[in-house]
Amino acid sequence: MTKSSRATRGFGAWALVLALVLAWTATAHAADYGAVNARIADGHIIPRYATLAASAATLESAVGDLCGAPDAATLEAARRAFHDTMDGWMAVEHVRIGPMESGLTRQRLYFWPDFRGRGARQLSALLASGDEARIVDGRLAADSVAVQGLPALEHLLSAGVPADFGTAAAATFRCRLAAAIGTNVAGITRAVHEGWTTGEPAFREVFVAPTAVETHFLEPRQTTGELFQGLYESLQRVEQLKLRKPMGDDVGDAKIRRFESWRSGRTARNLALNLAAMEALYADGLARLLDDDAVGRALDGRMKKAFAAARAAVDILAGRLPEAARTLKGHTELELAATYVAVLSRLTGAELAPAIGLSTGFNSLDGD
Repeated sequence: MTKSSRATRGFGAWALVLALVLAWTATAHAADYGAVNARIADGHIIPRYATLAASAATLESAVGDLCGAPDAATLEAARRAFHDTMDGWMAVEHVRIGPMESGLTRQRLYFWPDFRGRGARQLSALLASGDEARIVDGRLAADSVAVQGLPALEHLLSAGVPADFGTAAAATFRCRLAAAIGTNVAGITRAVHEGWTTGEPAFREVFVAPTAVETHFLEPRQTTGELFQGLYESLQRVEQLKLRKPMGDDVGDAKIRRFESWRSGRTARNLALNLAAMEALYADGLARLLDDDAVGRALDGRMKKAFAAARAAVDILAGRLPEAARTLKGHTELELAATYVAVLSRLTGAELAPAIGLSTGFNSLDGD
């Protein structure tokens, strides 16, 4: 097996499925998928992974500083670096093709949702054990995905005071664990960015012109299709997992701790960043695949209005999630936000997909 084959075999789960799914669409669609893919890779995906990797490197340094001199200033700096890294991740979470999808890379970086509380239990057990052997020399990277990524670091940094990272044995282990997670996150994000830019082959080349390199992807439209599938599923994840499941059917059914990033107060911020990033992917990339006629322009207008409505509905909840789910007014606002995202998702799947020569395929959320 060549280096090219080894470097890309982790991306093969969707290849055959998408080839079959796309087969029914009009192959005569005039869009230049390769050109659009290049625009998306260079203007949307790679810069966002570069930002994420840079933020994670700062996070690694900031947590190291906290452990070296635990005080209010270093703890606050570590928290800011965590938020910056989370901002970077939320801005690229919708890209579900490429090195991030190889093996358990995504889960190692961001194990969520965790509705059974596996992460909290495993993190508590690890803290209680004080087992240094699990966190030295990069060994955390081979540990459970529930204790080695951003949600675990959120748990460690969000509550507490500088003394929790101080000189007592338990505190120093807590800080060393946080530092090990920071190093792990930095390594993952750096590797993913390098995978897109300097891999063998660089995934950018696979994404833009798969027939020019030795991969299982058959044509640029296939990689566009997988990118589109990630966008479509990400819209469904926002509606179903980030909104409807934690908010429940009514005020009494709300599960506050099922909301994303509830510990760090990022719930609405995550949603806003997700929607803004997906809107940018559409507007700067996928919209260019629409025919430049009355039908295409009308659909583009509906997509823009749907994104604007969904974002406005989420913005209303800024600073009030997840607690808003426990009030009648807040729950009603959450229902409205979920409905607008659902409308956007249906428009994307039912109208945008065939209009740009693609289709929705197998949904990985089925069964959740």
